[in-house]
Amino acid sequence: MSGAELLCLNLTETRRRSIRIWRAIPLALEADYLYGQMLRERRSHSGDSPFGDRHFDDLNAALAFANPYRESLLETVLGLSGGDLKYHRNRSQRYWLHPQGW
Repeated sequence: MSGAELLCLNLTETRRRSIRIWRAIPLALEADYLYGQMLRERRSHSGDSPFGDRHFDDLNAALAFANPYRESLLETVLGLSGGDLKYHRNRSQRYWLHPQGW
């Protein structure tokens, strides 16, 4: 493989990985909403998401839409007490950790 072919292979792989990241951004932004809901409801969130089938034209639009949910998540986390941060595993919900006494 020549140096030029190797460079093209590297550029192609870099673009492939970038596209995966760009496509994942809405999912990452929705996570702020979902984590906030789980913390406030103190259980896994099963309701609708405001992100739903929403598609964004650009990253700035996605960030602007997601910002209130990010701020709400941060406010919720800052409002947790030390006791809220002591978790134990609930075996009935494999991926959710519940504070003791729930």
